[in-house]
Amino acid sequence: LADGAFLGGHDRGVFSECYLAFESTVYARREEILSRLEGPKKGALEDLIKLVHRFANGGRHSPSERASSGGFEVDHTDAEFCRLLATAALAYLAKLESQ
Repeated sequence: LADGAFLGGHDRGVFSECYLAFESTVYARREEILSRLEGPKKGALEDLIKLVHRFANGGRHSPSERASSGGFEVDHTDAEFCRLLATAALAYLAKLESQ
């Protein structure tokens, strides 16, 4: 769905689709994922998960929404970056689960 939104030029839609995919898989299972790791790597991955979640969430909201939404302006470059981040996170999760 994010690919379709991206190809159609619906940048905020890309953020919405990536957020939904990331939220329901990686973010919802972060404790389980992090329990497989130790030390600095665990802390770094925890920070990364939170930042990707925050970026995807902020991009799906416009800045004119309520102040607490964290929304910001997005363009096609931002949408592509969000898509790549979500894809990489999902691939990493799949590889962790296969170990």
